[in-house]
Amino acid sequence: MNYTLFKQCNSAWGSHQLGTSSETICEAGCAMSSLSMVLNSYKELVGGKTIDPLSFNNWLVSHSGYADGDLLEWASADSLGSVKFSDYYRGAGSLSASQLQGLVDKKHPVIVNVRAGTHWVLVIGYEGTNFYVNDPGFDTSAYAYSGMSNYIVYNV
Repeated sequence: MNYTLFKQCNSAWGSHQLGTSSETICEAGCAMSSLSMVLNSYKELVGGKTIDPLSFNNWLVSHSGYADGDLLEWASADSLGSVKFSDYYRGAGSLSASQLQGLVDKKHPVIVNVRAGTHWVLVIGYEGTNFYVNDPGFDTSAYAYSGMSNYIVYNV
């Protein structure tokens, strides 16, 4: 799958409020931006238009897609179409490197927690235990499996 890359600090949406919190999409929109990449890549629509972080954020606000103001409800987008939440593996090692590789091979979208649990990215490929990612907040193209925790898996 060739996934769309969205940067959370893009001028079209970066300064907008994330959910109902006091933070902006640029400051804390990595999870939402990562899921936006998946939804856009599978041509999901909001209001008849292809999803981007701004349209998805607005949709989430009006469809109870956030908990506590800006915590993404991972299954909130299930009603949009073919992309469906499957599993949340909590903690480092809760999904093995070989399991993650298998999911990537089978084209399951997987969003992972990196940077000591402070950031979310979309996995797009791998080489051994280094996983290529679309990183919405940093200019990083890969993370080692050893630096990952928490894995969000979708079915399409």
